[in-house]
Amino acid sequence: MTGADEKGGQQETITILLLTNTPESGCVPSGEPGSSCPVPVRMILRHPVPDTLDRLDRQEAEVVVVLSEGDAREGLPLLRTLRESGDFIPVLLAAVRGDPLVAHEALLQGGDYRILPGATGHCSEDICILAATAAETKRAHESLAMLNRKLALVGSVTRHDVLNQLTAITGYTELLGMMIQDQKLLSYLEKERSAIEKIRRQFQFAKDYQNLGVGSPRWQMVAQVVSRMNDDLDLGDVKTQVTTGVTSVYADPLFEKVIYNLFDNTLRHGGKVTRITVSFREDPEGGVLVVEDDGVGISPGEKEKIFERGYGKNTGWGLFLVREILAITGMTIAETGVQGKGARFEIRIPPGKYASESMVPKTPA
Repeated sequence: MTGADEKGGQQETITILLLTNTPESGCVPSGEPGSSCPVPVRMILRHPVPDTLDRLDRQEAEVVVVLSEGDAREGLPLLRTLRESGDFIPVLLAAVRGDPLVAHEALLQGGDYRILPGATGHCSEDICILAATAAETKRAHESLAMLNRKLALVGSVTRHDVLNQLTAITGYTELLGMMIQDQKLLSYLEKERSAIEKIRRQFQFAKDYQNLGVGSPRWQMVAQVVSRMNDDLDLGDVKTQVTTGVTSVYADPLFEKVIYNLFDNTLRHGGKVTRITVSFREDPEGGVLVVEDDGVGISPGEKEKIFERGYGKNTGWGLFLVREILAITGMTIAETGVQGKGARFEIRIPPGKYASESMVPKTPA
């Protein structure tokens, strides 16, 4: 069912599951006599408000609205159940009398809370508009998610095919290297190998950057992440010292890439490094994770440039990717070391996004 919009087009009907403890609700579908809804909606009425999903039939609904004569606290158990089951359908609690505690709980659970005096007993224009907006936003998010999945598939297939061709080119290049004796021609082959390796690293960066924000952030113990990096990287004679204890950070799943790239940066550019130290402290602004070494350090003129895309002697993307990964959960990074004494990277972590030994990790809202 569709309805005409102001420009003469057609608006798709929004299906709303209306839950109320008022059996005599006067809500009627948009377009029918007595309707006060300015947008085309279809109402599914249910009462009383259910506590569990067993009593909730919403196969066709796009939005759940709990219409309350009080403060709408009767909708909280249902909202919690929906979220715990992984259902993120938009939920609107419409109350006649506002309650800050109920509003706070509703927002924490990913719902919406509105005070609409006199809204019970009939389907007000405000409720229709709010519900329709929530449904349209969800549709837009789903369309965007579908588009992202398609782009990710195209990127994955393209990388796979190109890398296969690069492998073939590398093989033929190696065969040519064994057949050619002319030093000038061999120098050209070496340049070709270098170009192939750069292309390979560019595709690896594209893969990492595409995966930014795809997975949900999660709690990660810093010491465990560093331990895995020790296994993945050839540190040689470089020693690592980790004093973070059980400190955890709430970060993108690619947080491991942050530590990996910081360590890799030290090994590539630090000179005669003997030690990498990872520590944690708190200050009035939040938590600070520090990764530092005893190498040559970074010049004052490069402290900000090193985080720019393409800057550097290798691919120029390692530290750029580090900053992008951290930004997903509100973290920032800066280089604060002294040239000649070693590089020092300080990662600032907002309150609520880290848990030290005295804290119990709780997933941020």
